[in-house]
Amino acid sequence: MKKQILALCSLFLLLGAPAILPASAQGISGFISGEQQNGTSEGRGVFRILLNAISGWQDLREELTRQRANLEFERNFNFPNLQKWEQNQTQIETLQQEIENLRTQLNDLSPQDPQVDALVQSLEEKQQRVQVLQTESERLYAAYQTRLTEQEENIETYRENIDTLEEEIQRQKNLVQTYFERVGWNVLFFLGILVGLFLMRFVFAKIILKLNSDKTKRRREILLNLNRMVFNVIIAIAILTILFSQFVNLIPFLLLLGTGLSFALRDSISSFLGWLVIGTDKGYKVGDIIKIGDITYGKVKEISPMVTYLTDLTRGEKSGKVITVPNKFIFEQKILNYSRCQRCIRDTVAFYLLPETDLDAAKKLFFRVLKKVVKPDSEEHQKVATRLQRYCQFTEAETQLRVFFEPDENAVLMKGRFIVSMDEIEEVRDQIIETYLKEAQKDPDIILRYWGAGTEPIK
Repeated sequence: MKKQILALCSLFLLLGAPAILPASAQGISGFISGEQQNGTSEGRGVFRILLNAISGWQDLREELTRQRANLEFERNFNFPNLQKWEQNQTQIETLQQEIENLRTQLNDLSPQDPQVDALVQSLEEKQQRVQVLQTESERLYAAYQTRLTEQEENIETYRENIDTLEEEIQRQKNLVQTYFERVGWNVLFFLGILVGLFLMRFVFAKIILKLNSDKTKRRREILLNLNRMVFNVIIAIAILTILFSQFVNLIPFLLLLGTGLSFALRDSISSFLGWLVIGTDKGYKVGDIIKIGDITYGKVKEISPMVTYLTDLTRGEKSGKVITVPNKFIFEQKILNYSRCQRCIRDTVAFYLLPETDLDAAKKLFFRVLKKVVKPDSEEHQKVATRLQRYCQFTEAETQLRVFFEPDENAVLMKGRFIVSMDEIEEVRDQIIETYLKEAQKDPDIILRYWGAGTEPIK
């Protein structure tokens, strides 16, 4: 009897929920959008009002900043007219002193003295200059008085504007807080419905398993899939019904939110997208030996959604360091994957020869040493060369041994280029250098200065 009751309840909810939930969701939609049950509207919707309030609040804050800047400017105004007036007053006082000195000199001289005419002319010029400065000073002082009056009026106006804006900002802030609380409660209510639906799906799954514990596994899987499908449809209908009428109002908010999050998390997003690309044929995998840009060079140790961990390889050997590289570098840097080219690189060993060295003898000896150590005629090396030509777009010449000279300031640079496996690079280098040094010591015409080696990535 108990099983029969549970079965009837399950069947009722599974079949009746699709019809009941949309109707309930429609009422919830009206509550969120600010509409009454009879279809009349109380407003344009909570989200739109909230967005308008936030926008108005930001505008008021910007206007308050401008008004405060204007007030600060008026308070610190330097009055250039006053400064010029003070300079003129100083010049007038100096000229008047000079005029008094000239008059004293004239009183001490007789009318027939030859200096009298020059002193009289200088006296008249200084008097004219004083008159010009006095006229200009009167104009400057009048302009200063006018600007001073304007300053006092402007300061009073800006203060009143600031007080008004601060009151309006506080009012707008309270409005934003009110609607944020309302939106928060609406969102919690909506999330509660979704959580309830998911809990119902979980409970029904348990009921199905209990009622069919003695049935076949195939039957239980079919019923569980049916339960999951039905409730997924119900949840989708509920979400669309609840949000559809308000979705248009949500678009500006979502765009602003998405733009801000995209800008703030642009590096993380780029790295995550890079992680997706890394998993394709164009990327790399754990164990590959790669080179990122012109500096980072190592073996892939781990690939996470945000970063790639490389075991540092310095000149083909492990240095013990672990390099962390953001996955976004796959879009920004050139990445060479040596593992795709049979785990081989094109390596170079160089020797510096003195100018008096027999270059032909040195070159022939170097070629013999390369051929002896690298074994380009071996079957294994020929297979590698063939695969490089077929899969890595190598030419036949690029897979062959080559010895050539390059100019240098104090010596002749002789280089030997060859293809070598990443696993054998250090061993092959050591053998080449050691063998060549031993053979070169036997030939007095070959005079070495010093030597070196360097990896050249396969392109």
